[in-house]
Amino acid sequence: MTEEDTEAANGLKAASSPNAPDDRSRASSLVINYLHLDADKVLSAYGKFGRYQMVTYLITNSVHILFAINMMVMPFITEDPAFECQITPPEGVKWEYTIVDKCTVMDGNNWTLTCDSIPGARYNYTDEKHESLASEFNLVCNNYEAVEHGASVFMLGGMLVAPVITQLSDLFGRRLTFLIPLYVAVVSNLICAVAPSYLIFLIFRFIAGVATTGFSVIGWVLCMESVALEFRSLIPLMGSITWVIGYVAAGVLRLFISNWRWLYFAVSVPGILTIPYYW
Repeated sequence: MTEEDTEAANGLKAASSPNAPDDRSRASSLVINYLHLDADKVLSAYGKFGRYQMVTYLITNSVHILFAINMMVMPFITEDPAFECQITPPEGVKWEYTIVDKCTVMDGNNWTLTCDSIPGARYNYTDEKHESLASEFNLVCNNYEAVEHGASVFMLGGMLVAPVITQLSDLFGRRLTFLIPLYVAVVSNLICAVAPSYLIFLIFRFIAGVATTGFSVIGWVLCMESVALEFRSLIPLMGSITWVIGYVAAGVLRLFISNWRWLYFAVSVPGILTIPYYW
C-alpha cells in the first residue's frame, strides 16, 4: 500500500466516525450517573408499597420466627427433672448409708459421696411424663452447669458470624448468604432433635447458632432494602411481632409436647417450609 493509499484510508476512518469523542463522553457520563445512583429514589419511583415489595418483606421477615422459637425452646427442654439417687449394692454385700440429698449420700464411715461415684448407683427420674434434655443425658448434680451449654454455644455461634456475614453478602450477594445459612440451620436443628449424645447436640447447636444468626441478619437487611424509605419506620415494629410469635409458639408447643426430642423437632420442622424460598 502506497503512502497516498494510507492517508486516504485514515481520512476515510475519520470521516466515518465523526462522533467518536461524543460517544466516549456519553459513556463516561453514564458511568458517573451509575456510581451516584440513589437506590431509595429508584424504589420510590417504582412504587412505595407494591405487592412484590410486600411479599418479599413478609417472606424475609418470617424467618425471624424460626430464630426466636429455636432460641426460646432451650428453657423448656432443660427443665430441672425430679430425681433421686437409687443405690443397688452388689449381691452379698451389706452397705449402710444415709441419704443426705438427692445428689449425695453418707456411708457408715461418715464419708460423703456423690451418687455417680458409687458403684451400682444411678439417678432415678421419677417424673416419667416429662423427659428433658437433663434427664436423658444425666445433666444433674455435678453436671448441672453443662445444661446451660446448649444456649451458650448457640449464642457463641451467632457472635462469631454476625461481624462477617454482611461483608460476605456484599461479596457473594444477598441471596446466597440468606438461603445457605437458612437451610444449614434447618438441617442442624433437625439433627439436634435426634442427637445420640449431648456432645453431638452441642456441636450441631453451635452450627445452628452460626447459621440462624446469619440468615436473620441478612433477612433484616433484605427487609430494609426491599421497601421504600417511607415504610422502613414500621420494620422494627413488624420485626418485634415475628419475634413475639416465635416466643409464644415455643411455650404453646410445650403445653402439648412433654418429650424434649419431639418438642425440639416440632420447633425445627417448620423450617422445611422455607425450601420454596429458593425460587
